[in-house]
Amino acid sequence: MLKIIPYIEIDGIRTFTDSFIRDVYSRMVDDNLESIVFSDGNIKTPDDFLAFMKYGPNYLFIIETESGVAAILWLNRILDRTCYAHFCGFKDSWGEGSVDIGRFAMDHVFNVTDDFGKVCFETILGLIPAWNTTGIGWLKKVGLVEVGRIPNALWSATLNKSTEGVLMYLTRDILEEV
Repeated sequence: MLKIIPYIEIDGIRTFTDSFIRDVYSRMVDDNLESIVFSDGNIKTPDDFLAFMKYGPNYLFIIETESGVAAILWLNRILDRTCYAHFCGFKDSWGEGSVDIGRFAMDHVFNVTDDFGKVCFETILGLIPAWNTTGIGWLKKVGLVEVGRIPNALWSATLNKSTEGVLMYLTRDILEEV
């Protein structure tokens, strides 16, 4: 059973504590994922991650299975009915079932509505470093379609230079077909 919980404020109270959000980043570090997920090097500590999610223009979702937190997803760069999605699946959720988790998360995004019941998103975009072939392959299994490669689209803190990015997209129609 999958469950997705937004990191939002309800009547002045956040759905997750600051320490929980910091622990999510620490888990990325424990799984050696932080330099992949934040390859630009801008998020380096649990406090950086907390500030990024709490005060930045990001919308974080925690994805849980019966075993606990399996992945996180956050949205940003929202323009009209399009957003960029960012995903981090923790090592315990890799393998069989990980594609289902990704599709579940994407389906959730496509069903987010505004205060008037109007669907918020028609297209989800992803821009991923071209060197992350594992991530690109997984996203294609989820249903995202590769548009093309963009030279120097992303910064790599490890390489200390701009690197090629792969632009991908997903629509509700495509997700329903996979």
